[in-house]
Amino acid sequence: MSQDKGFPPWAWVGCGCVGAIVALVAIAVGLGFWGVNKAREFGESMKDPEQRTERALSALGASELPDGYHAVVAFSVPFVFDFAMLSDEPPKEDGEPSMGEHGFIFVSYPAVGEGDEQLYDFFEGRSEDIHSLRRENMDLDLDERLDRGLLERDTDDILWVTHRGRVSTDQVDHSHDGLVTLTLFKCDDDRRRLGVWFGPDPSPESSAEDLDLRGTVGDPAEIRAFMAAMEPCF
Repeated sequence: MSQDKGFPPWAWVGCGCVGAIVALVAIAVGLGFWGVNKAREFGESMKDPEQRTERALSALGASELPDGYHAVVAFSVPFVFDFAMLSDEPPKEDGEPSMGEHGFIFVSYPAVGEGDEQLYDFFEGRSEDIHSLRRENMDLDLDERLDRGLLERDTDDILWVTHRGRVSTDQVDHSHDGLVTLTLFKCDDDRRRLGVWFGPDPSPESSAEDLDLRGTVGDPAEIRAFMAAMEPCF
């Protein structure tokens, strides 16, 4: 009888494993090159105010930025994550961004796992627990709540709540103490879209009941005007 000259079973299994490993290595290398290219693009866009503005407009679904605001940071990972940060202070002469007294941070990402119920409890006033926001990787230190509301629009609804507090950002070395208005965009899909609009406290010594929010980031009319050009649901 002639012996079978083919591969023994263990060899075929071994080839399968090697093939899988090679495939994983190829994917890892591809992702590595993609990450390097993205990092290079991000570095270039950080230096170019026009590129920052284009990326910010894309993330916000806007045709123009709010009056008096400039793009500080903006980047996107397609289908995964969008980030934009605006400031009322224009870039420096060399194009480097800077932060002023007012700013806005926007993030959009897939809603994975639980968390919507806690978020809506917070925005609709049933809870003061900010851990749900910290789970969204927002570095916030909120004090007393000043006001909250619902902004109804044709393209979406925006839940908002205003606190006194502090916002810190890792993208630029900056922290802000004053008024903080958090926004939750309600869209008919499976993504979360959150915003943080911050500005000065006009009267830090006043109690929450006595504080006049007119003309601040906690003024419903100002919130509507600021958000008017943004349509992140599309």
